[in-house]
Amino acid sequence: MYARLRDPSPSVRKNAVLVLSHPILNDMMKDWLTPYTLYADAKQWEYISYCLSQLSFTEKGMKKLMESFKIYQHVLCEDSVMENFKNIIGKGKKFTKPELKSCIEEFEEKLNAFHADKRKNKRQLL
Repeated sequence: MYARLRDPSPSVRKNAVLVLSHPILNDMMKDWLTPYTLYADAKQWEYISYCLSQLSFTEKGMKKLMESFKIYQHVLCEDSVMENFKNIIGKGKKFTKPELKSCIEEFEEKLNAFHADKRKNKRQLL
């Protein structure tokens, strides 16, 4: 698989990188709330949120994401970051127990409200 990274086709390279990076991303998710993420800028959060959106979240992972809202709330005004979190929530709704679905829906409302508020504040500053 690694040898195929040199393939000139962009789709082959992208797929190979995604396949190779999946185990790394799973390990990263175990302790993704390191001090590094506190200081990441918006572009880095775009990458982090994209990587997180590629993972399959368990019930424990979804709870950890919800509990960690304060760590990434400052970048929710970015549309790309918000889209990635919407993808995570969409996957979470499909594959969780009914008890957790209501928590996920509340979390989604919280994200959407915070995103709208941040966007409004950002526009007022411009």
